[in-house]
Amino acid sequence: MGCMLGQQDETGKKEQAIYYLSKKFTELETRYMLVEKTCYALAWASKKLRQYMLYYTTWPVSRMAIKGQAIADYLANYPSEQLELMDSEFPNKDVMAIDEGDHYRWKLYFDGAANAIGSGIGVVLVSPKGQQTPIAVKLGFDCTNNMTEYEACIVSLQAALEFSAHELEVFGDSLLIVSQTNGECQARDPKLIPYQRYISQLVPKFKYVTFTYTSRAHNHFADALAILSSLIKLTEGDGCCESKLETSQHTVCGGSQSPDSRDACRIDGSPRQQTVPVRKIMRAGYYWLIMERDCIRHVQTCHKCQMYQNCKNAPPQYLHTMASPWPFSAWGMDVIGAITPKASNEHEFILVAIDYFTKWVEACSFKNVTQVAVNRFVKNNIICRYGMPEMLITDNASNLNNRMMDQLCQQFKIQHHNFAPYRPKMNGVVEAANKNVKKILSKMIEMYKDWQEHLPYALCAYRTSMRTSVGATPYSLVNGIEAVLVEVEIPSLRILSQTQLDEAEWAQAHYKQLNFIDEKRLTALCHEQLYQRRIERAYNKKARLRTFQPGDLVLKKRNTALSDTRGKFAPSYEGPYVVKKAFSGGAIILADMDGEEFRSPINFDSIIKYHV
Repeated sequence: MGCMLGQQDETGKKEQAIYYLSKKFTELETRYMLVEKTCYALAWASKKLRQYMLYYTTWPVSRMAIKGQAIADYLANYPSEQLELMDSEFPNKDVMAIDEGDHYRWKLYFDGAANAIGSGIGVVLVSPKGQQTPIAVKLGFDCTNNMTEYEACIVSLQAALEFSAHELEVFGDSLLIVSQTNGECQARDPKLIPYQRYISQLVPKFKYVTFTYTSRAHNHFADALAILSSLIKLTEGDGCCESKLETSQHTVCGGSQSPDSRDACRIDGSPRQQTVPVRKIMRAGYYWLIMERDCIRHVQTCHKCQMYQNCKNAPPQYLHTMASPWPFSAWGMDVIGAITPKASNEHEFILVAIDYFTKWVEACSFKNVTQVAVNRFVKNNIICRYGMPEMLITDNASNLNNRMMDQLCQQFKIQHHNFAPYRPKMNGVVEAANKNVKKILSKMIEMYKDWQEHLPYALCAYRTSMRTSVGATPYSLVNGIEAVLVEVEIPSLRILSQTQLDEAEWAQAHYKQLNFIDEKRLTALCHEQLYQRRIERAYNKKARLRTFQPGDLVLKKRNTALSDTRGKFAPSYEGPYVVKKAFSGGAIILADMDGEEFRSPINFDSIIKYHV
């Protein structure tokens, strides 16, 4: 593409070149259409010559006007000697012989587009004075490419009649449609025969009409309108215009057939595509105003379709984070196992507890995690070492929820909470600790039966590793200083500096170091709150809010851990159940159809609404 900046002389007829620009199209730019290349060249030239266009007034002049002025100037400067004058006896004879019929004819360009998103048509109506009227229509039903072309042709002809354009030249880039409309060939497709008949009824309403095939390059405006109208997504309330569906074989339910089938079958211009039941009912010869809505509701009430539908993974509620106010106030407990193969001492379970503030982990291996073992672990590893906690969070296992556990919590005034069944992410801190402990153990063991001997070393590695959530190591948050790692060859500077101190100086230095432990813990608390906010923002972007009210019928996600004789053919949900109580935090209490309530609440993401 090229651009020249010129300046006219005083007479206004001569131009003098001032500046010349040129640029070669890239490989991608060569694929643009002609109108896109022209617009791109204009934008490129405007950017390069911005200072000239801002200072002077810009007047767009078409190329045809420039050529016409150049021809007129040439004829005026070099008149021909062989000009034949008009007949002087009848001067109006030659003037009347000029055919002016073309100057009063309208031009019409149409095109249709059908893709996976939808169907649309584009029409451009050009008046004899050159005024263009674009029309774009979104089709709310399934149709083929040829059907969209016919729809575009019909809409264009109807628009021309509304503009009182009785002399018309129609241009389209579909050779099949143009040939069938001109009568050169007949439509054999049953879907296209009604369109051809309807166009044959519209053609006599014009005084003059022709159908001409044109390439897509000369029909780019209508083609762009059709593609854009097919890609647009409309929703209810967008001010969609009312559309009409003409038929002579449908009967309006609840009344007799109207003389005008277009008035009888007036439907709402819905952007949704017609479903299969709607088309079947219409082919059977029935119609009512809310037919599509009734069919959608009927399909939604199918019991088997609801039971076997795919599980919804989008979060139904926003994330509710929980933070511990001070160290060792809230602990979470869980069990790892059964581990195979068993250890050399026949242990196959690991009981894990983690502090929510410092992320400090306590763990012990057991042959069987009984009620007595859990109570002894809580007393020895939590209460006697770190004091009485305020809260203890476990799952719903029987060995963690029993009479002995209740008596222990009542004796030390500990609040015992359970998270919702089959929802381990509610106690995600413990689950993450389990994952990390297993990962460290798998890297350390050589003989799989000696994993219980490496468990203390795995805990030491976990406690001295940096935790992303708090920005520090659990060891430093608990003890105030970092742990002394194993020295293999070179002693650390910290050990060398402390060997020269006596016991009193060492105790004083350690005491000063402990004065900064509160500042470290406050910094870790702020770091954890910022970390939770980042997770909350990322989580809430995926949320698709769902609300439930008492009395709603719902389906509950089936527990895959339970055995089912149907195997792979087992349904995804079970129910229906009745909502008894819904909480704002995302928990819900269900009851069966007999009114018996569930013992534990269920999270919103495990249930969906049941349609009846």
